[in-house]
Amino acid sequence: MGTNLELHEVSGINKIVDRLGGFVTKNEKIILNGKRYTFPSDLVSVEDHLIAFDKELGSGVAGTVFSGYDFTTETRVAVKRITMPEEKYKADWIKGRVINQVTATKASRGDVFGPRFSPKGYGFFVMPLAETSLDKIQWSTLEASKVKGIIRDILLQLKEFHSKGFIHMDIKMDNILMTKGKAFLADFSECRVNGVMFQTFHGKQSDYPQMPPEVFMGTNIMATPSIDVYSVGFLIACIFRYAPHRTDLLGLRALSLKMMDPDFQCRPTVDYSLKILG
Repeated sequence: MGTNLELHEVSGINKIVDRLGGFVTKNEKIILNGKRYTFPSDLVSVEDHLIAFDKELGSGVAGTVFSGYDFTTETRVAVKRITMPEEKYKADWIKGRVINQVTATKASRGDVFGPRFSPKGYGFFVMPLAETSLDKIQWSTLEASKVKGIIRDILLQLKEFHSKGFIHMDIKMDNILMTKGKAFLADFSECRVNGVMFQTFHGKQSDYPQMPPEVFMGTNIMATPSIDVYSVGFLIACIFRYAPHRTDLLGLRALSLKMMDPDFQCRPTVDYSLKILG
C-alpha cells in the first residue's frame, strides 16, 4: 500500500479495517465476504482516519508510540498503542487511565483523535508527529536564549494545562517534544486531575528522580501543580548535568533550586517561575 491511494480506495480500506474491529496487523491473512486481504503494514481505523504504522518511536508501561501515515489527511502522525489489561480489569483501566490520558492529551494539544478500542486487546489514539525530544538536544552548545525559550514553552504549556484541571505527574526530558523550535508536553499516561487524592509511589525517589519527595511518603496525597513545578526544576538541573560549565545560565540554576525545594509549600508557582525566567 503506497501513500498515493485515491480517496475512494482509502475509504474502502478504512471500512474493511473498521469491520475487523479497527486494527489489522502486517501480513495478516483476512477473508471477508469471500475475499482475501493482506496488508503490508499494521493499520488502525480511528474516527474515519486510516493510519498505517511505520516505526516504533518509544515504549513504556502505558504503551508504545509509533510514527505513521494518515491516508485520510495525507500527513505524518504519531500513534499511541495502549496494551489493555485482562478482561476483568479492562473497564476500570479504560475509565481511569486511557480516557484520562486522551482527555489530557487533547487538553494540551487539541489536534488529537481517538481513542479506538480493538477486540485484539489494544487501545489507540492519534496525535501530531514531533521532530525530536529534549533528551536529544545538545545542551552544551545551544544558545542561552533558546534554552530559556524551551523552559518558557514548558511553563506556559503547564500553566494552560493546569488551568484545564490536570497535573502531568511525569515531566522529564523524553516527555517533552520539539517541533519547529517549540517545546510541548507529551506522554500523559501518569496524569491526575488537579486536587484529587492519589496513592503515593512505591519504591525509592532515586527510581523516579523527577518526582518530589512528598509522593514517596507512603500515604495518599493530593495532586497539585507543585508536583509538576518540582519536575521542571529537576529537568533544568539535568541540563547542567549535560552542560556543567554553562555560566551563562546561572539564573536558570537558581530557579531550579527554588523549584526543587523539598517543602512543596515553598516552591514557586508556575506564574512566579515565568516571572523569574523573564
